[in-house]
Amino acid sequence: MSAIGIRGLSLALGLERPRLIVTELRARDLTLSHLTARLGSNEATRCIPVVVLTRSCDPRALADAKATGAAVVLPKLADLEELHAWVTALCP
Repeated sequence: MSAIGIRGLSLALGLERPRLIVTELRARDLTLSHLTARLGSNEATRCIPVVVLTRSCDPRALADAKATGAAVVLPKLADLEELHAWVTALCP
């Protein structure tokens, strides 16, 4: 499923419980901190891992993403094998 922004997140979580969320640091009006707060506020979604794919090279933003709760932060142009390895590890 694909969803963008706060409304998209609400609709997506209302339809199903995803096994994994892949996002950018910001997707329209949805920030990573808002996403992780929303997931953490509900026991059913609290354990959904979040993978961040970003084009940001700012070390502070990348560290903040990890501190906010992202399972992993990868560059958007990362090796697909690395992304596949993380998805496989997070969604056995």
